[in-house]
Amino acid sequence: YSESSYICEYLDEAFPERPLMPKAPLERWAVRAWQKYVDDYLAAAVSEATRGMYGPMPGVALEDYAHAKLIALWGVNPSATGIHLVPIIARAREAGAKLVVFDPRATPLARQADLHVPIRPGADLPVALAILHALFERGHADRAFLAEHCAEADELERRAAAWTLDAAAREAGVDPAVLDRFVKLYAATSPA
Repeated sequence: YSESSYICEYLDEAFPERPLMPKAPLERWAVRAWQKYVDDYLAAAVSEATRGMYGPMPGVALEDYAHAKLIALWGVNPSATGIHLVPIIARAREAGAKLVVFDPRATPLARQADLHVPIRPGADLPVALAILHALFERGHADRAFLAEHCAEADELERRAAAWTLDAAAREAGVDPAVLDRFVKLYAATSPA
């Protein structure tokens, strides 16, 4: 499936009275041609611009969501900016995946989430560091994996140690128990 195929599939499910995927062969061909144009030209331009601004950022392959037991959406709103992902997340949840949304707003997916962490804008870094600190401190870091696949994990651990869940929660305007709940959920869930 291409991203535009997922979009059409999602919109067909959301609006059955106005399907985007026509049944007639010629109409299906026209839709596939449009999808190819979107994938090859429009999406390619956005991808290249993003790569130019931020460098290579490997994402999660769409097919990997089906195997996840925990999905954390951090500061993204797929309901508005990645609608192709919404039915994929829904299928993963039907298969048992938990959903956690880090977003100050109660987005559509945040309202459906198992845990919504409404962190204050700009507090992402203290929250992320506090979560990492808690994972290291509680013995949940896979040190063998980090030694083999990560540069300067010890430096990350040292810098994260400055942030406790309580301190990050104050900065983010959330209950520390919510951050603790995420740490426990993350540590107990595999694959995340």
